[in-house]
Amino acid sequence: MAVAGLQKTQIFILQKKARKFLTGLQALGVMEITNLQDETPPPAELARRYQKNLQFLDEVFPRPRGFIENFIQVKPVVKKTQAAELLQKRPDKTLAALEKLSAEWRAQTTAMKQLADAAQKQELYAHFGLARARKAARLQKAGALFGRVPVKKVDPEKMQVLRADEQTAFVQIIFWRADETAVRAELAESGFEEVLLPLQKREYFREVVSLKWRLDKLRRKNAELRERLARIHAAEYTRLAVWTEQLTNENALQQWSAGLAATEKTSFLTGWVPAAQKKKLRRYLEKFSGELYWREVEPDEGEEPPALLRNGVTAPLEAVTSLYGMPGNKDLDPSPFMAPFFIVFYGLCLSDAGYGLLLLLFAVFLLARFFTNLTKFGKKLLILNIYCGLSTIAVGLLTGSVFGLDFNTLPWPAVKNFFLSLKIIDPLNNPLPLLGLSVGLGVLQMLAGLFLRWILDSRQKDWGTAFLDSGCWFIFLLAIFGWAGLSLLPAGRSWSPAAVQLADILRYIVIGGAVFMVLTQGRHQKNPLLKLGSGLLSLYKLSGYLGDILSYTRLFALGLVTAVMALVINYLAALTGGIPIIGVGVMAAILVFGHIFDFLINMLGAFVHAARLQYVEYFSKFFEGGGRFFRPFSWQTKYVSLE
Repeated sequence: MAVAGLQKTQIFILQKKARKFLTGLQALGVMEITNLQDETPPPAELARRYQKNLQFLDEVFPRPRGFIENFIQVKPVVKKTQAAELLQKRPDKTLAALEKLSAEWRAQTTAMKQLADAAQKQELYAHFGLARARKAARLQKAGALFGRVPVKKVDPEKMQVLRADEQTAFVQIIFWRADETAVRAELAESGFEEVLLPLQKREYFREVVSLKWRLDKLRRKNAELRERLARIHAAEYTRLAVWTEQLTNENALQQWSAGLAATEKTSFLTGWVPAAQKKKLRRYLEKFSGELYWREVEPDEGEEPPALLRNGVTAPLEAVTSLYGMPGNKDLDPSPFMAPFFIVFYGLCLSDAGYGLLLLLFAVFLLARFFTNLTKFGKKLLILNIYCGLSTIAVGLLTGSVFGLDFNTLPWPAVKNFFLSLKIIDPLNNPLPLLGLSVGLGVLQMLAGLFLRWILDSRQKDWGTAFLDSGCWFIFLLAIFGWAGLSLLPAGRSWSPAAVQLADILRYIVIGGAVFMVLTQGRHQKNPLLKLGSGLLSLYKLSGYLGDILSYTRLFALGLVTAVMALVINYLAALTGGIPIIGVGVMAAILVFGHIFDFLINMLGAFVHAARLQYVEYFSKFFEGGGRFFRPFSWQTKYVSLE
């Protein structure tokens, strides 16, 4: 299906009812309001307090989020019925207790850091000793420096080593004060780092013991405080999160409703409503009968509605479309037209049935594990990986690639015969069929793009462009590729005479098409010579189409690379299997880590190159983009996802 239809709607309502109206409209979530300020207003004082303490709990008890969870956009989900129950009583007592505990926590963590730093410094001073520091302070004509230097740079004639470990020596240098400048310059070249020893009453090592005792005591108190915070986190975090969202939203609604004032007593809203949701909006508006007036209007000149994509089984491909850009007002939604190409291209690039199975199982596991917490984009992305996994399994079975196994060496005849019966292409021994398939798919997708361009031009009633540009090029290229394909067919077959006749017809169409384009492609020029020259130059576009087709050979190359890498990994593993004692372990490590690497690197490459062919070679034929997402006025949450 294409981009969903949207209707521009205007609403006038009594200002005193504006906030109540916005609250219900937000819960409904069917209308994008274009005259609201773009950013959410800053929260009020109470909302800021809730946000601050919720962030404090997140700092103390961070929720573990790996790369995968971030990538598929996992967010805690709270059912709306549960949220309604939590909103019945505001947890102000919990907030007050949390504020007190957070202040205590921050004071303790600051004190622990200060004690730890002080203990570390005193441990450093203890290498030299307080007695030496006091003696050095009493020197008059001579001076003393204490510090550390790399062991390799120690000069025994000038430095007295007090203590040393494998890398650092703690030294003392005695010098005449008159030579201090020269001594310091020489020490700087040796990597000397001076340590200034404080003259204090207590010995350094005793101070270390005292500081560590105080630090341990404070850590025990901090552990007790953490347990109290953990109980609050477990019992009240969801309630605090829901109330944070509620208070932030209430403040935003208050400021938004005030900003909608059109006159002294009325407020004005304008925006977009999906055609499928107009009845739902109308029923809500009827609740304010006598207090508002609404109407459906035409867009202003040059104004484009936002894009709302409505697709069925091809909805997961919207994730690929959105990474490129949303359709404009005159565009088709490319998702359904891209779906079969992207999925097949991905399978050809990854090309190993074993890796396809891994991708399928991984996507199914993540979908089942995080389904309730996934955003719509995350769900689409995982379902797309399921499609691509199935495609990869099919391609791998048809090309005989399953974890790089050699089927002829399998000890189970039934399994061996099963895999060999499915194999119809052997790209390692005869790569030309796979190369031809890649080029053929490129030709098919390029013609599909030109056909879609013709449909768009026809929908816009630009008949000249539709028939003299996109339509003419479609027929011209179709004839060229048909003629070339028939010319490659082997002779001497029963259908060869018919193929020869069809090839002759297509040849005349190519010649006629070339003449026709020379005469029509320069029609925008006024000078007859320029018209003819532009027409001749237009045939140069053939080189661009040829370049586009050659880009599809990457499908063949990437698929071959995956299979070859799998074979090499198996070969290397087999070489190590006979090593005494460690051979089996080394072989297992090579197989596991080698195939994981091959799978991950080529999975990424499959997505990038399959998407690249859509964006560069396919979309350039018919898709302009430049649209914006439809963003209905609804709850925008930060900490939880409401469903």
